[in-house]
Amino acid sequence: MQNNKSSLLKDTKQNINIRIKTYLSFVFTILFIGTPIWLLTTSIYRAVLPIDQISKYNFQNLLTHNNISINIPIYINLPSSDMDSLLSNSQTIINNDLASLIKNSQLTNPNHIYNHLNWSITLKNLKSQHPIPQIDKKNNYILNLKYTDANESYFISPFSKESTIYYTDNIVATNYVADFISKFILNHLLESEIDYYFPQKKQDDQKQDTIAIHAPNYHLSFSLLYGDGDDLNWDIQNAFDTYLKPLFNHLSSFTNLTVNSQIQFYSQLSFEPTFDLSKNAYILKQSDIATFINHDDWNLDNSLISSNSQSHTSFINLILYIPSKTYSPLLIQNSTSNSFIIPQYGAVKILNWNTTQNGPNLSKLDLLPVMEIFTSHIITLFGLPKLPKSPYIRFDILTRFLSIQNIFKSINNLSSLMNLSQSLKNIAIPDKTLYHVQQTLNLIDKTISYLNNGNWSIGCKTSNEALVQSDSAFFEKEMVQQVYFPEEHKFAVYSPLLGPALTILFIGLIRVLQDFR
Repeated sequence: MQNNKSSLLKDTKQNINIRIKTYLSFVFTILFIGTPIWLLTTSIYRAVLPIDQISKYNFQNLLTHNNISINIPIYINLPSSDMDSLLSNSQTIINNDLASLIKNSQLTNPNHIYNHLNWSITLKNLKSQHPIPQIDKKNNYILNLKYTDANESYFISPFSKESTIYYTDNIVATNYVADFISKFILNHLLESEIDYYFPQKKQDDQKQDTIAIHAPNYHLSFSLLYGDGDDLNWDIQNAFDTYLKPLFNHLSSFTNLTVNSQIQFYSQLSFEPTFDLSKNAYILKQSDIATFINHDDWNLDNSLISSNSQSHTSFINLILYIPSKTYSPLLIQNSTSNSFIIPQYGAVKILNWNTTQNGPNLSKLDLLPVMEIFTSHIITLFGLPKLPKSPYIRFDILTRFLSIQNIFKSINNLSSLMNLSQSLKNIAIPDKTLYHVQQTLNLIDKTISYLNNGNWSIGCKTSNEALVQSDSAFFEKEMVQQVYFPEEHKFAVYSPLLGPALTILFIGLIRVLQDFR
């Protein structure tokens, strides 16, 4: 009997040792095997962003410290050598007048982001260049001074960047020639650019809302929409090459362009236009314009920005609409061109074409008035200034403005990324994001260098690349996915797993403590 009791006690001690060893092995497995594996598989990689470098690229700091400088040289072709002093006098007056415009802009629009831009004009004597260069009139600003017996006037060539001021004995006698030069340059030649950076009035947000979203790539879609189903064709290829190719050559200097065309039949309106007996025509009211595009049935590019952020493409739809015979002729209320612009989307031209009378083919000549209207609308959608009439100067102005704007947007993207990474400590920052950030900073430096040296076209294309890289950094797929996985979700995932494990550990600990007693 005593031997059996001793054996039972011995077995109990063995069981206690087994339980303790089992518990310790369980704890060991969790602490030294499970926990490292969990940390390894759930750790969030955060590449080290150059926060200090990004902070230095504050846009206003770049402007106030004159890191970005736009200096426009204008070569003055003086009629005689005894007028050399006119150059320095004109430069002084331009500097003073420009300073006054900038000060007024800062008072009128104190929050305007470009108010502190270092923007200037430098007058140079064309004949003082040694040797006298054969300056390209399409790539350089040239101002000729010519005497006239008639009234003072000016002329801006529509085929280059060359301008001419006609002066008289009257303004020479009153020493007004330098003032006349200053007023011409600031109020006519470069007025549109000055208004971009230093607006003298409150800005018109409605005008900005009309302009298509600026992007490094544009895709223009020409669509012929016909309300009926009988045969109809258009010679869009020849019409484009003849009437629009020169405009596209200008646009391609600062952006990448792609074009496509299509014809759609049975393109019915989503509403019924009103018939006007006095005009014997159907009328499209201004209130109907907002719902003119039938997005359900018309196969059009409806995206402002491509879903692929890498391509960063802005779509512009140019629609030639020919109504069905049932609703023809169709006129737009209070419109002389029978067309309208859809803000940030495209433009529509309504053409009343009777296939029975005019035939089924729209020739290149038939499309001439349509292409002229499309040209005007494209210029508006791209945000080109209306003046001066020289397209070379207008595209030059837009190129410089887009370069500055792209720098601002790129820096804004990097600043937002920096704030996001600092506020969300658990967000992943992959190496791709770091690469895009570094590329953006390098491209911003290159853009600023190009702008400061007057290489505006190259600077604009480089700024486009910087904008794409900054967007890619901010919208990196791996990082964006982590933003939408908050801590509350992690708690919900871990609770079913940690609950049983912690329960086993707690109960086992109590049993082990009891055994030690």
